[in-house]
Amino acid sequence: MGTAAILDENFALTATLSGGNWVRPLDNLLDPTVKETTARCVSGDPADAWFDVVFSSRTKWDTLVIAGGSIHPKATFRLTWWSHPTNRTPADVLEGGPDTPFLRVYPSPDRRKDRSYYAGNYWSGGPTVRDLAGKTPQLLTRPPRSPRCAALRVEIDNRGAPLDLGHLFVTRAFRPDWPHNWGMVLEPVDNSPVDVTPGGRRIPDSRPAPVRKTVRFDDLTEDEAMRLHDMGLRLGKSGPLLMIEDIGQTRHQWRRVKLTTLEDGTVPVTQNEGDLWSATLKLLEIIG
Repeated sequence: MGTAAILDENFALTATLSGGNWVRPLDNLLDPTVKETTARCVSGDPADAWFDVVFSSRTKWDTLVIAGGSIHPKATFRLTWWSHPTNRTPADVLEGGPDTPFLRVYPSPDRRKDRSYYAGNYWSGGPTVRDLAGKTPQLLTRPPRSPRCAALRVEIDNRGAPLDLGHLFVTRAFRPDWPHNWGMVLEPVDNSPVDVTPGGRRIPDSRPAPVRKTVRFDDLTEDEAMRLHDMGLRLGKSGPLLMIEDIGQTRHQWRRVKLTTLEDGTVPVTQNEGDLWSATLKLLEIIG
């Protein structure tokens, strides 16, 4: 098992967003919601569905997430790193650019040998509509190379479908030296009230179920524990964060990594002995 990545500082909140053709403003990407407040591009074509993130200063980031909206199961995206806040000449490209191919938002959730030949994704790979049912659409990427840049361009090809985007999170991960314990729990939280008729029939009022993720770390240094303690005090129950349990296992990240808040609004930390500390993270998915 590889080490975890905890994402709690969003550089987009101090950046300026511009570009593309959006009928709902790009600033909506800064609201920590995935459905209620979105940016919208009617065409879903990359000629319109693009925007620049101009950072307040040259920024080194390693993870980008766009959570929520209406990202198509076969959508693709492309990133470009710029050395200058406003100049967009070929000489200002640090990485990516117009000659770079678009990448799939969703990687294949399984191996071809494990798929049914009659499944709609046997040749193309990628999740099916059935795979994505009940989940919040999400673009998550950790580029193999991400140079320090003044601006970042995001282009999305939504296969011609109208594109809504929820919350933009651009960050540099905090990675404890040791992995979390075995026994991580992913638990959908049922929000659907049920009426029961006199005859005993159950009639649920079906509502989306957020996923609760519970993870424990038993091998933290004091510095790592204090950083998690500070994070809990800073974010409370409202500040968004994400956690990638194992950065080396990417195949199911689209299933397991969610935009969340701290369910209890805190991160309890415990000194076990000397410089050895432990902490438990209880994260609740943002679905509204």
